[in-house]
Amino acid sequence: MRNKNSLTIQFPRKISDTQQIDHWEKLWENADSLSYSIPQDLSIDEIRDYFSFFMNRLPSVFAFSVLGEIAEFANTPWDLLEELFEKGDTGCMVSICCRPDLSDRLLTKCLNSSNPDVLEHIVFHDKVSVNDCELLLRRPLEKNTLATVRRAIAKKKAAVSKEGNL
Repeated sequence: MRNKNSLTIQFPRKISDTQQIDHWEKLWENADSLSYSIPQDLSIDEIRDYFSFFMNRLPSVFAFSVLGEIAEFANTPWDLLEELFEKGDTGCMVSICCRPDLSDRLLTKCLNSSNPDVLEHIVFHDKVSVNDCELLLRRPLEKNTLATVRRAIAKKKAAVSKEGNL
């Protein structure tokens, strides 16, 4: 049986109806189960419009969620991702750090983050080396983060060892 508070929002390509977004945001805050769909083929200009619109709504949890989703789009411009890394919540930062095409500048920001959730995700990124992880061990880290970094080091060393045996 479908939950009576379940809802799926279909975003339009163009964001302009502030009243509609206000309504969706209220639903987001009160629904037991809510999902949304943003067109995956937005142009760069449309992404910039979405980004600007939702950045102006921060610190709304709904806006953070939408921005975190947009951060995963392959064609989201790097300047927007860098701004979102600075102004976004943990979910936004993690979405950025998990991108397979992460820029060197954003990789450095992720590795230098003090956010334990960001660090626990970035250490498993393909662009992060064993040396990068070992440098993290020199910083004061929470117990769970420390354990995650050690697991990442072991996994990366095992991968390097396996490649050497091929």
